[in-house]
Order: sequence, then structure tokens, then C-alpha cells
Amino acid sequence: MASSAHDCVLKKHSTYAYCSGLGLTSIPKDLPPRVIHLDVSHNPIGVLQNASFKHLIHLEVLFLEGCSLRKLEQQAFQGLVNLSELSLDSNRFVQDSFPLRVFEPLQNLVSISLKSFPFSFVTHEINRLRKLRSLKVQSPDTLTTGLSLNALYGLPLPSIRLLDLSSQVIPLRTCSMSKEVNVDRTSSGLSSKLGKTLGLSSLNSRHGTADIYAPPSLKVVNISHFTAKNMDLFDVIVVHNNTLEVLDLTSTQLATTCKQTLAGLSKLKHLNVSCLDCSSLSGSIFHGYSSLEELVFRYSKLDVGLSDEVSKELLRGLTVLKNVDFAGNKLEKLQDNLFISQRRTLNGLNLAENLFTGIPYNLSDLTHLKTLDLTLNRISSLDEKDRLMLGVHYVKVPGFRVLLAGNPFECNCRTVRFIEWVFTTKMDLDDPINYACIDRTGVNVKMTAFYQSLDTFKESCIDRTWLIFSICATFICILVVVTVAVGYRYRVSIRYCCLVIRRRYRGYHNIQGDTTQYKYDAFIAYNYKDYKFVRYELLEHLEKRVNLKLCLHHRDFPPGVDITDNIMDAIDVSKYIIIVITKSYLSSSWGKFELEMSRRHIFQRNSDNLIVIMLEEIDKINMPKKLYRIYNQITCLEHPGRKNYSEWKDSGYDEDDTQLFWKYLQDTLQT
Repeated sequence: MASSAHDCVLKKHSTYAYCSGLGLTSIPKDLPPRVIHLDVSHNPIGVLQNASFKHLIHLEVLFLEGCSLRKLEQQAFQGLVNLSELSLDSNRFVQDSFPLRVFEPLQNLVSISLKSFPFSFVTHEINRLRKLRSLKVQSPDTLTTGLSLNALYGLPLPSIRLLDLSSQVIPLRTCSMSKEVNVDRTSSGLSSKLGKTLGLSSLNSRHGTADIYAPPSLKVVNISHFTAKNMDLFDVIVVHNNTLEVLDLTSTQLATTCKQTLAGLSKLKHLNVSCLDCSSLSGSIFHGYSSLEELVFRYSKLDVGLSDEVSKELLRGLTVLKNVDFAGNKLEKLQDNLFISQRRTLNGLNLAENLFTGIPYNLSDLTHLKTLDLTLNRISSLDEKDRLMLGVHYVKVPGFRVLLAGNPFECNCRTVRFIEWVFTTKMDLDDPINYACIDRTGVNVKMTAFYQSLDTFKESCIDRTWLIFSICATFICILVVVTVAVGYRYRVSIRYCCLVIRRRYRGYHNIQGDTTQYKYDAFIAYNYKDYKFVRYELLEHLEKRVNLKLCLHHRDFPPGVDITDNIMDAIDVSKYIIIVITKSYLSSSWGKFELEMSRRHIFQRNSDNLIVIMLEEIDKINMPKKLYRIYNQITCLEHPGRKNYSEWKDSGYDEDDTQLFWKYLQDTLQT
């Protein structure tokens, strides 16, 4: 039973017919004769019978993809004199599926696609298509034997503009031929219809250099997803006699793609080197590309390859470069000298899908930049410096546009000014209405909704700020109070430490060696009210009678020296320290200082050279703590007249006790 067109979808005044996937076993006979575009793909037709299209004399485009075609009858395309585009992809053709002269009626055919079956089955018929401009082939047998380019001999190659051999594996030894063959993939980012497209011509090697001779008419070469074996044998590939303007090397499988130099491309304007392993990158890879206007360098591991040294050289000399695409390279920073040759030419910079947290380059150096793409990075907000830089650049370059979508923005007190900027700036942002952000509770919200309640949120930020300020101020006050209290409690100890440090800074040092080398036998610490005891008792019994040398502050302290330094010096150069304890001494600030310094000094020396003379009776309960500690640790000499020294001196006192006191003191100092 003949197939019917009842289920086909007709559009554009019945000039377009869509009959795909309707279970048809033949071409419908009742299609309107004015149809110019017909798609009958994915129907189980099997055999394309003679005169299948004789009623469609206006047909220009025909899709017969995936129709399980095993055979084309000789007159299958009869009447299709206006057909310009034919696709026979994904069918089941065998060696004898194409009878002699089956394509003869298609004298105006411009484009044909013959993917997913051996190209050699149809070579003899392709030769008849004298107006063919586009030939798309993806032959399964090339994976095992390699596409024999000799099979293309005899084709009308001088007229072909596009030959698609994408995703092929071509051994280098098969590429030596006299006619030109293009290797192209039309789905790439660069257009393959920008001019006449032909391809690889004879490839000769000399001293690590490969020479490719291309026809002068060649404008576009697209070898994306292409594998050429043994190409890593060459350090330099030179293209001769060419006016090539577009080159696409996306996912090209060349072993050392980013180390090799592709020379001779002075006319090249558009270059795509995406999806390559450029972790080892030569800084001179683009040298000589003086006409290059667009560079696409995506997903090529530039985070490793774009080192400081490579950055200086990579784009140097490319003075007409207008657009650069570094998306998807995990970049965290850009060197300041990267675009030094493009300061007045760069119009577009794509840095999407990297790891930037802010504006990674000084825009004042790029005076003509109109588009900056920072989508899908790690920007939580733009700080005031970045916002100011963008604003200044917008004034200098009207129409400047920044793309920020897909970044993990934060909506909190720290980013309030950034959020206000997003919705108030005159700059053209990509899609701020659909920006999302993470609030301080960790919830992902629409930035527009957050902005609508921004005034209320700022008030909470002020309260929060004051709370933080109050807590910090309270903590600082407590810390100051504690510090002051501790400092006051240990003020003498701190002062002692400061004195020790100051003395070391000034170059003082302790007397080392034999104790007989001390300058004084004893330093006498006393209060001026006890001067008579020192003058008439101590000096008499110690200096005059036993010839000991004492240090007295009223006699031996050098003038013009700080008192504290004099005390410390006297303690250091004296073998013993004698402290005359009276109530007057203990109430004196200098007495307290001398007492503490002496106590610390014997602790530091680990010696027992401190002698305390109790000239007055002092109750242990009222005794200062510092004196009490000394009193309990060492043996103190108690003067016989300590209860009332002045009365004792004038009255008849026990001569034996007095002699014993002085004898014990003299013996101690002479030990």
C-alpha cells in the first residue's frame, strides 16, 4: 500500500514537509507539488524506488537520514533537477547500493552528506556532481585502515568549498597527495562557511620541520577532533603559499600541540585552539600571527601552562587582536603584562568558568574593551576598588558590558553595597534579575527579592554592627582593666625586668669569676633617717675595724646617673647586700624598690648574699609580704636595741650582746 502524506506536517504555505518517524515505507505520492524542503528521515523505507520524487520537481532540500536504505534504484532521483542539498546519513548501504549514474539527475546538487558508511562505496558517483561545493563524510572503516585519501582522486575538488572528514584518524603516510583535501567539522565554534575551504596538501618533512603546501584560494581549515598520527615528529609545521584566515584545532590529537610552532600564518584572523593539553605551553606558539583578530583558547589547562614567563611572550606582537576567549582553564589570576600588545585593540575578553574572585586585570590598560565575561567564576561580591574600576571604564568606553551570571554571590552585611550597585549601576550587566545569592543563613535566594528588602536588612546590619562593636569594646575594656591590675600587682617585677633589659641594651654585664673581685664587700640599703646608725655604727665596725669596703648611696653613687641604675650597679658589684630594716625604710618607695631588687637579685644568682639587719622591732602580722618572705627564708640579724634603738643607745646596754652582733656580721662578710 502506498504511503500517504496525511500525517506529514506542512509549513510555510505547504512548501516545507516534515514526515520524519511516521513508519513510511516509501515516499508519499500525495505531497503538494510546491514542496521545496522534504524530511522523510527515520522511516523504514529500505529501497528507494525509481521515480520516487517525479511529482516534486521544485524540491531543493531532501533529508533521507536513518531510513535503513540498502539500495537506491537507478532512477530514484529522477526529476530532481533543482535539488541543492541531500543527506543520506546513517543508512545501511553496501558495496552495490549505488547503481551506475544514480546521481546523474542531480546536476545542481551543491551539498551532500554521506556519513556512517564506507565512502569508497559512492566515490565513483560523486565524480558526476560537477557543481558540488560541500561533501561531508564520516567513514567507519577509517578507524581500522585509515581513510585512503587516494579515493578522493577524480573528485571536482577545485570547486568544493567544504569537505567534512571530522573525527577521522589519518596516518601521516596517507597524506602525501597532489590534490587538496580539507578536514573539517561544521559543528565547531568557528564558521566553516567564511570562504573557500580546501585542505591538507602534500606534506614533506625536513630536519624536524613539516611543510604543507596549500592552494592560494584556501581561506578556512577546520580539523577539530582530528587525529594525525606521527605529527609529533615535527617541531615546526610550515604552511606555504596560503591566505588562510580561519583555523580550528579544537580537540586535535597532536602529541605536542602546544609545543609545536605552526608557521607561515601571517594572514590568519581567527584561531581556535580549545580542548588541548597545554599544561606545557610555548610562549612563542603564536609568534608571526600578525593579522590575528580572534583567539579561542578554552579548556586547555592554562592554569598550569600560563606561567609568568609564558604570559610575557604568549600574545606579544598580536597588535590587531580583538577578541580573546580563555574560558574553562581554572585560572585564578592573570599577569599584568599578558595583554600589553592589545591595550588599544582588545574588544572582548571571555574569562568564564575559571576561579577568579574579582576583576583579574587592570581595565585601565584595556582602553577599548567592550565586553568582559566573568560568568561561572567564584565571585562572592565585587569590592569597592573593583566597582570603581568598572565605573571608570564604563565612562571611558560607552556600552561597556560585564557578564557575571552563575557566580556564588553572597547576600550579607559585607556585600550590601555590591548588591545596591548591581541594581543601580548604569552599566549593562548580563541578567541581574536572575542573579542568585546565598544569605547569611546559607539559603540560596533571588538577589532581586533580597534587594527589595534591603533597607530593612541594612538596619539589622547596623544593630549587628553595634552589637559586635559593643562586644569588642567591652572585651578591650576588660583586657585593659586586667592588664592594669596585673601590671600594678607586679609593677616592681615588671620594672625590674625593664631595668634588666635596659641595662643589657646599654651594655652592662654582671661581674663574673672569683667573688674576691667584687668592687665592694657590701652594698648598704637604708633610709636617710637611719643615717646615724650607718655612719657611726656600720662604718665604724666594718670599714675602720676590719677594713671592709662598703657602698653607700650618699657617698659612692656617681652623680648624673639614674638612681635605679645606680642601685642596680651597686647590687651587681657588691659581694653582699645589707638592708637596714626600720619602719621608715619600709614606708619609703625607694626602700621597697631596693628590697624587691635585692630579693630578685639573689634569686637570679641563686646565692645567699643578702643580709637583713632588723634595727627596729616589726610585728610579723604587719610585716610587708616581700619582707616576710625574706624573713622566713634567711636568717636575719636582730640588733640588740631593735625595740627602741634611740633609747637603747643612750641607756646602758648589754655590751656582750652588741659585741656578739658585730662579730657575727663581720665574720659573715669576711667569709
